[in-house]
Amino acid sequence: MTKACWYLQDIDLFSGISQEDLLQICEGGTRRKITADEHLYKPGAFLDRLYVIDDGAVLLYSESETGRILLEELKSGDVFGNITTKPAVSNHFAEAKAASIIYTFAVQDLLNLFAKRPEILLRTLRLVADRIEQYQERLKICNGSAKEKILHAIRNDTSSRRLTHARLAKLTGLNRVTVTRAIGEMIHAKDIEQDEHTKQYIIR
Repeated sequence: MTKACWYLQDIDLFSGISQEDLLQICEGGTRRKITADEHLYKPGAFLDRLYVIDDGAVLLYSESETGRILLEELKSGDVFGNITTKPAVSNHFAEAKAASIIYTFAVQDLLNLFAKRPEILLRTLRLVADRIEQYQERLKICNGSAKEKILHAIRNDTSSRRLTHARLAKLTGLNRVTVTRAIGEMIHAKDIEQDEHTKQYIIR
């Protein structure tokens, strides 16, 4: 099997399927290196590929009048793109958070697999349902205060990189001045503290 196939069989969505089925998906697969801040797709783009992160991180977000709304921060092993049973048009951005390696696979090959292995379709539907629940929760946060948005970003950050005010502004859709003011207020109120060595924010 190719490296892509070996990698794919370790993804929960495809666990337990035969080498023959894996090879069928991988025949149309490609391996792509992307740079930090590069977009994989934007709103309005036709989605006919499934994306799997080999290494790196990807941000899924939408934009509103108040700024960026972070939907999800994906890491190695996560699946995104078109994970439905029909062609789709994107309503959000997919942007590399850091230099990453991405495998992409044709949706039609996935549909052929669904026909042969209905249990894979059930796993996909569960994944979609979980994603919708997560996105609805994040959309609630977008209507919250600056403090709520920043606390949510700190709580859900999985990166080893330091959460600078610039990064928090990008994650929350707030401007940097608002982030700096809100951070100062939260530290003064002892809602958060900053570790002396790592400079990471800790929610108290």
